[in-house]
Amino acid sequence: MVKTAAALRSSTAFLEESPLTDQASLSGPHETPHRYASHETPHNHIPTKERIARKQPVFRGVCKLDPIQSKALHRCVLIIDAVIRRADHSSAIYRAWKGRSPLKRLLWATDEKLPTLDLFILKQGNSGITIDVETLLSELVTVWAKSGRQIDLEVAHKLIDLYFSIAVTIRSNDEMHLIFEAANRQIGEFL
Repeated sequence: MVKTAAALRSSTAFLEESPLTDQASLSGPHETPHRYASHETPHNHIPTKERIARKQPVFRGVCKLDPIQSKALHRCVLIIDAVIRRADHSSAIYRAWKGRSPLKRLLWATDEKLPTLDLFILKQGNSGITIDVETLLSELVTVWAKSGRQIDLEVAHKLIDLYFSIAVTIRSNDEMHLIFEAANRQIGEFL
């Protein structure tokens, strides 16, 4: 007997097997005719918070980041930059805001050489990355100094370390004014 199988995209905990339409009558004499059978898949295939939780990287020196960590650090840098340079006001959702974030606009408009920041913010896709965090943060500190904000490298490290765990949870439809409120609460004492 030829069967088809289907599962829900949102949950792999449930699997349904169905015979092809024209084969339901082909069950043997000892088989019970049925149209479909449903059963739960083994629990080791069910994504849980414990299984998908990632340890926060140590943002010192050269870091290897998987795609999720890379996107979270990208969010982290964009949002912290907006808070530090006092451009933390928007009624957009994150997906719309990130394309025209203050840091992206600055990098597009400047002729200054900021190669690590440029690569990470403007050219990084949806893949993992190996990045020198010290160079990235040094370039950020330079950008912040030109806007009149004196943040040293150690404070920049603390800001990333503190805010990264929140940046991981940000989704594309989250409202920016709520994101900025949370960011200011989380990192405000260092500014």
